[in-house]
Amino acid sequence: MTSAQFSYSKLTNVNTYAFRLALRFWHPSVDAESISSAIGREADVSARAGDQRATPLGQPLKGTHPTNYWQKGIVQIEDSSELGAETAIANLLAELLPVADFLVGMRAGGGKGVLEIDSWADHPYAIQLTPEILREASRIGLEISHHVFKTRQYY
Repeated sequence: MTSAQFSYSKLTNVNTYAFRLALRFWHPSVDAESISSAIGREADVSARAGDQRATPLGQPLKGTHPTNYWQKGIVQIEDSSELGAETAIANLLAELLPVADFLVGMRAGGGKGVLEIDSWADHPYAIQLTPEILREASRIGLEISHHVFKTRQYY
C-alpha cells in the first residue's frame, strides 16, 4: 500500500516546523546485516550484542550492547511546508510494507522497531498522526516515538 492508497489529512494553516525521521531496530538474534538486507537500506549506526558501548564519536562507554542494534536516519526537512512529517511518514510506511512479514516476525521474536520523529520549532506547531498512519505502522510492527524540541537539532 502506497501513501496514495491510504488517505490521511494534513493539517493546514498551521506553523511550520523542522523534523527528522529515523528507524531503529533492536533484536536479540537478528543482526544488522540481515535488517539492512531485508529493508534495502544500510545502517548509519549498528552494533552486535556484546559489543562495547561507545558515544557517536567513538569514545568508550561503560557496558556492552545487550542486543543487536540498527539505526538509519531517513530524512531531515528544515521547512515542513516543503514536505510535512505526515507525508514523509506515509511514504516510509509504504516503502516498508513489502517487508512487513520480516518486521512483524522480528517483533514476535523479541525485537523492537521504532519509527522516530524528532521535530523542532520555536513556536507552536502540530503533526497529525491519523488513524490511517497509526494503523499502517501497527500493521508492520513499528512503534512511533515523537521527540519535540524547542531548538534545532544537529545529527
